[in-house]
Amino acid sequence: MNPTIPELPEEDDLQTRIKALQKAVWKATEEAIKSSQNEEPRHFKSTNTSTTDSYPGTENDDPNISFALGMTLFGQETTVVEREVQKKLKQIENELQQVVLAQQTQEPSGEDEDDADNALEEDGAALEAQAAKLTHQIAFLKECSKARSLLDEATFHQEWIQSAALLAKAQTSLASAEDMVMLAEHANAPHLDKAHIILESLRVPIRRKRGDLVTKAENMVRSCITVSPQSLKVRSPEDAYKVLESLEDGMEIVHRLADDLNREVFQPLLESHRNGTSSGPWAFRENTVNEAIGVRQTKGPMYTLEWSSRTVDIDRIDESDCIEETNIMAWGQTLTLIRKIMAFVQERVLVKRSPLCGMIGKRLFGKSSKPNAINLEAFGLRSDLISDDTGVVMKPMISLMWDTCIPSARWEPSQVANLSGMEEQLKKVVESFEQEMTERNFLASQSPLPDFCTDFEQKHADRRRAEILGVARDLLLNNDYHNTKTVGKEIEEGPDDDVLGEDGMSIFEFHQCAISITASRLHELCRNTMDEAVESSAVLARMLYRTAREILDLFRAMIPATHVSEVAQIPRTAAVLHNDCVFFAHKCLTLGLEYKEKFTKSDQGELRRMCMFVDMVPPFRELANKSLGEIIEKQQFILWELVGSRIKLLGDAMRENEDVAEWTDAETALTAGRNHLRHLSQAWKTILSKEIYTRCMGHLVDTLFNFYLDKIMEAKDISEPASHFVSVLFQNATRSMSDLVERSPLWDRFTAVGRFMGMNLADIQNSLSEGVFRSVTAQELTRLITATFDRSERRERLLKVLSTQQQR
Repeated sequence: MNPTIPELPEEDDLQTRIKALQKAVWKATEEAIKSSQNEEPRHFKSTNTSTTDSYPGTENDDPNISFALGMTLFGQETTVVEREVQKKLKQIENELQQVVLAQQTQEPSGEDEDDADNALEEDGAALEAQAAKLTHQIAFLKECSKARSLLDEATFHQEWIQSAALLAKAQTSLASAEDMVMLAEHANAPHLDKAHIILESLRVPIRRKRGDLVTKAENMVRSCITVSPQSLKVRSPEDAYKVLESLEDGMEIVHRLADDLNREVFQPLLESHRNGTSSGPWAFRENTVNEAIGVRQTKGPMYTLEWSSRTVDIDRIDESDCIEETNIMAWGQTLTLIRKIMAFVQERVLVKRSPLCGMIGKRLFGKSSKPNAINLEAFGLRSDLISDDTGVVMKPMISLMWDTCIPSARWEPSQVANLSGMEEQLKKVVESFEQEMTERNFLASQSPLPDFCTDFEQKHADRRRAEILGVARDLLLNNDYHNTKTVGKEIEEGPDDDVLGEDGMSIFEFHQCAISITASRLHELCRNTMDEAVESSAVLARMLYRTAREILDLFRAMIPATHVSEVAQIPRTAAVLHNDCVFFAHKCLTLGLEYKEKFTKSDQGELRRMCMFVDMVPPFRELANKSLGEIIEKQQFILWELVGSRIKLLGDAMRENEDVAEWTDAETALTAGRNHLRHLSQAWKTILSKEIYTRCMGHLVDTLFNFYLDKIMEAKDISEPASHFVSVLFQNATRSMSDLVERSPLWDRFTAVGRFMGMNLADIQNSLSEGVFRSVTAQELTRLITATFDRSERRERLLKVLSTQQQR
């Protein structure tokens, strides 16, 4: 490949010289493509670019002449050829600069100087555009030639470290050439297919060579490092690291080493804390051994770090010792072991290479010290939500520290005072660990460890809250919600003028009913939490007061969601939920006042002012009304299906003089409705309080009565047999339901209509004076008389009396 530049006389015009340079660049491009086809895979060899697109004036030129001449003059070595190519491209570039300079210094000629100036400017602009395009093409060809030359040197170099360095330079040149093509694409430059062919001819061998070098380096690193639960052995793979650094690789092999350390050493170490055992003082032994493989050759020194410990069973610790304090001492020993191992890794395994130390540190202990590219705090969000890797060791280690160093059980105030000493003890250990890991570039400057070692009292309060709420969740999820117990006091109804009862406080008593055992235990847990808050410091007391309120919130959130189908379908479950909510509402009325006076410590003044639960009463009452109200509406709909839908034609059938199907359906519907109400009574009588039971059953009984009253009242003609049928039907209904409910709002009205059906006009007139029909309006009674009795003088007198009453 040896592009020739024609010798141009000085008197030749600039346009002729530019065309000559364009021809030379075109030939250089063709020769670069030819070179790539001779060196690259088969699918590039089939590409023929010289025969389909020729430069004007070169139709009779052999496009391979220059390439053949280069092979003849300089041999077959790619490096030598590419060096000569770069030299010729430099000559072309110099000639192009001379042409541009000549154009800039050219003066206009001719009589009309203005026209000459304009023509010169136009010609100059066109020539500058052509020169810029040629400059870009020459730069691209120079970078590609440089990349091919470096790739050839890297391929045949005997020393693989130098080979990796040369390959890295080839990658840089290739990247520069790719950037040039990208800029040309943005400028919509034509004929870029040849450039892509040249680039692809370089990408494939560079990628292949890079893969070979990286694989060789990674295999060497793996063969030089041995990780076991009690030792770490390494034969320095420094040459492999140099190769990986040159190629800006090594992430995979470093992550593999980090995973081996975590699996073989760190995870078993953390498991010892999780299983209730702590590590005793560690003994370390480090040595160096030179292993010979021949008379004059050695593999290099083998560095070994070994460690051993004695374990201490937590159960054997003196009861006077605080387990959390003992755990902090154990964590000190653990961090000491991690420090020693990571120091050996930095010095012997990674031979003090900071980039590799940063990679393995990020894998084990979390993200690097570089800030995130996106500052989420500016948007009011936590900045560690993106690219926040807490590390395969750091995250479980902090979790275990929470579990083992922060007490979750109830502590006496004297024990809580020791938390500050425990905090300082762990902080010293963590600070020394973090300082050394940061110096060795393993640990980020902002690790979560220092944050963990602050404010132990607040952390103890947080853990205590989590512990109590965990117990509450278990109570709500694992207990059988259908098991109940009786609570409250049975209140006997006295005279209307004695509503306060004998002791004057019965109005404030909780009426006897059945609540779930779950609610009873949850209330007990809430009171125990408040009792603990009374005896605690201000920080813990505030958290426990909050926890007690959250226990009640958990009930309102979880029970309706967990038992949603049972509450909606089963009357007993709905009644139990109603009673639980009423129970909690009743307790919340006085719970805050009860404990407000118990916060007597000097630092509990804030709690004395704010302690209250009365604000939780409305939500509980609303949930109680909702649960029982919805199930009652459902029972009303069931009664309509059992009764109302069967007696739609009863009003019209009242004119019949003999037994018809509608009368039989009315009797059957009444029996079905009565049986359904009996089932409800069995489910509710032992659950609901006496007052609530009476209201609920009375409402449903009235619903049943109302179905029949509506049909009787709308009848326009009632025969005498129908009257006797209704009289018997209504009497049977009241007699059979007297054991379900003593009285209901429609009971008297239903009874009065039933008695009316068995009376004559004289009996009705007598009953009016006795007040039997006081629950029936005069208009309704008039309609019944008109429909039941034929026109007569006695009927007219009675209707006149009723009309007079209506006017009053």
